[in-house]
Amino acid sequence: VTGPTVDFGDLGDSLLGACFVLEKGPRRGLAGGPSFHLQDFSSFASVLIALRVSIPQEARATIQDRMSGRQMVDPRENTDHSSRWEMRVGIGTDRHRLEQGRPLILCGIEIPSPHGPVAHSDGDVILHAVSDALLGACACEDIGSLFPDTDPRWKDVESSRILSEVLVTVSERGWEPSNVDVVVHLERPRLMEYRDQIRQQLAVWLGISIDSVGLKAKTGEGIGPVGESRVIDSMAVVQLVSKEAR
Repeated sequence: VTGPTVDFGDLGDSLLGACFVLEKGPRRGLAGGPSFHLQDFSSFASVLIALRVSIPQEARATIQDRMSGRQMVDPRENTDHSSRWEMRVGIGTDRHRLEQGRPLILCGIEIPSPHGPVAHSDGDVILHAVSDALLGACACEDIGSLFPDTDPRWKDVESSRILSEVLVTVSERGWEPSNVDVVVHLERPRLMEYRDQIRQQLAVWLGISIDSVGLKAKTGEGIGPVGESRVIDSMAVVQLVSKEAR
């Protein structure tokens, strides 16, 4: 709204000066309105003066700009998309049905197990979840679209190759992994004895420190598809940082 510039300090000084010419005691307002006291003016003027002291010069200038009708730009309305965010986060999940006699491979490591995932590739749920998280952080299509199970090129392929190609895509878009956190849901076998081995391998492939790789293994407590050893689930959260920011 276009209007005059208001200076809280000037207004406060004027009101405070007016207070000194008022006689002590109550006065009647205009047209028989409510009475007012000297202290009422003093208090109000003090608040205005305090406002002038407490409001930073930059804020006062902004208020004056708005009241004088100058065009103000909201940073949230910035339409210049040339600058990048310095950080992004992606989430990925994967699930496979388990079948007796199939190998269980997690992060490229074969885990002794009576059953393994049924999959077009090697069924590595950790690498699949991490790959989808990486692609999601870059706003790309998921691995199901980029590496479809209808394409014979990906039949029985090692999932490390899928991760490798995904990392190329991430790098071409100007990003690189900073840290990752993974959860695996599997009733048996128990994975804790392989935890550090899996973390180390994932750290090497992502090019980050092992201290930046989290891994949790959960069971289904005998309940549901996981608890009944019918499926294996994984979820991964990945943080990317701009290569320009490094």
